[in-house]
Amino acid sequence: MKRSLRTLAERDFRDPFRSRSAWPTLVLFAAVFGLFVYALGPSPGPSRPEFGQLLVAIVYFLVPLAALQFGYDRLSGPRQTGEVRLLLAPPHSRRDLLLGTALGRSAFTALVIVVGYLAAAAVFVVTVGLPAAMLTLGGLAAALGLGVAMTAIAVGASAATATTARSGMVAIGAYFLFLLWDMVLFGLRFALNGFSLPEGPQPAWAELLAELSPMEAYMNLNASLFSGEVAPDVVTASPPVAVALLVAWTVAPLLVGYARLRAVDL
Repeated sequence: MKRSLRTLAERDFRDPFRSRSAWPTLVLFAAVFGLFVYALGPSPGPSRPEFGQLLVAIVYFLVPLAALQFGYDRLSGPRQTGEVRLLLAPPHSRRDLLLGTALGRSAFTALVIVVGYLAAAAVFVVTVGLPAAMLTLGGLAAALGLGVAMTAIAVGASAATATTARSGMVAIGAYFLFLLWDMVLFGLRFALNGFSLPEGPQPAWAELLAELSPMEAYMNLNASLFSGEVAPDVVTASPPVAVALLVAWTVAPLLVGYARLRAVDL
């Protein structure tokens, strides 16, 4: 890794610790994950659900929101204040700044997720027993993939906008877009049906599109891990495609953000 890129990534990772916002965030995630498992954890026995399965819902709703919050102002903020000129002092390039920011923020998001999982695992061990190691690691990997993808979306939006207000609106819009993905597709079907309620089964194209959001990709990965979870029977819900979708949602926003950042006069 280039020295300038490593410097920028380390700076962005350490910023929350310098501002002392990291510790409350880590404590909050540990408490929320731990309490969630404590509330849902069953009594020990053969019918207990897997540890990672208990965390699917909290990861689905909380991790994307937190990741977007972690990254939405990381470049738009310095652009708004003029600090970006200092960050781009030689030898730093705009590409280094974007990638370093994405790496640093993604590392912090990953740390928060891991701390949450460790706290939840400690509660599970005390109240239920030892979780299955491979399934736990698989669930953690899926959560990390979702966290990194949503962080990249936030950083890409921050690079593409000039103010924190605009990047914040994009981040909030992205969260609700993915959260309400099925409703958006239903609205599309409604419009294509002449603004009348569609009847009959969902068309094949809608079934394919329904699995394309990063949050649905995360759910489909978990469906492949845990018994009792069933993913839709379409190619876009298969585990390889779900992994590819998380990678695409990581790379594409950064490419768009870089294209916008490179074109503007700072």
